[in-house]
Amino acid sequence: MKQKIIGIGSPLLDILTEQTEDFIAGCSLIKGGMTLVEKEKSDAIFKKISKYGTSPGGAALNTIKALARLGADTAFLGKTGNDDSGKVLEQALAGYGVKNLFTRETRAGTGKVISIITPDSERTFATYLGAAVFLSADDITPEILKNYQIVYAEGYLAANPELLKKIFKTARSLGIKCALDCASFNVIEEHRELFQELINGSIDIIFANEEEGRALTGKPPREAAMELEKKCRIAVVKAGTEGSYAAARGKIEKITIQKVTAKDTTGAGDFYAAGFIYGLIRELPISVCGKIGSIVSREAVKVFGTHLDDSVWKSIRREISDL
Repeated sequence: MKQKIIGIGSPLLDILTEQTEDFIAGCSLIKGGMTLVEKEKSDAIFKKISKYGTSPGGAALNTIKALARLGADTAFLGKTGNDDSGKVLEQALAGYGVKNLFTRETRAGTGKVISIITPDSERTFATYLGAAVFLSADDITPEILKNYQIVYAEGYLAANPELLKKIFKTARSLGIKCALDCASFNVIEEHRELFQELINGSIDIIFANEEEGRALTGKPPREAAMELEKKCRIAVVKAGTEGSYAAARGKIEKITIQKVTAKDTTGAGDFYAAGFIYGLIRELPISVCGKIGSIVSREAVKVFGTHLDDSVWKSIRREISDL
């Protein structure tokens, strides 16, 4: 049976802009991190920007749309506003081939994330969740999840601990594999007890980058992956240009990457997770899963935002078919 994956998270409209580190400091944001902001601050930051692009975004949505482009059977659950931005996201998902489980919310508009790209290609997020914040534990039911084999949730949902716990509790009761992306190091530091609780018994697959792995374990990437694997079935820690580490069944694999010139790292980790999960549903070794993840994320950093042309996806699919 073909495995189906459902993503749960905040569907957001990405606003992509190139700025200096001084711009980030002037906005009181954490460089390289994600800061939740109210609508007023989001609007104030946006007013400072003269040049920008837009793209459908949100961590889990990025992963799910990439999985769909790889050929996986996917769905996404989240809340948008009853506005034009919400329609843009719905149309985008339809174009990607993702089953749309959006519900429209009248209490707020569609959320947006201002993704600030600095000259070192690192991205810093100012996130206004908008309608997405109204997704609650009550929205998670066995009926919604029962037809899927993997549930993938973004760690940014830690702002609503009961929601995140309900997702994985419901999934595990149905025998569904649970995958968690760690979101951002500052999110982990703010919700450390919640992440530790989830890792100790709720998660089968965990994705972290170097900073997130250190925030969880206090250790560098390889050791962090090994420690997290003791609590989860599979642990992946990405180490930027140094590649990544994937641990499972007491063994660890170092996955190297092809060096490219990065324009923007927005979505790179999300796309890596998509490639890795795609390998898992094809029952490939974790070393190959990691290689697929690296191939997909390699293409993501070559462009601004998270949109790859059809020709690029065709090339990716051709490349991974030979693995």
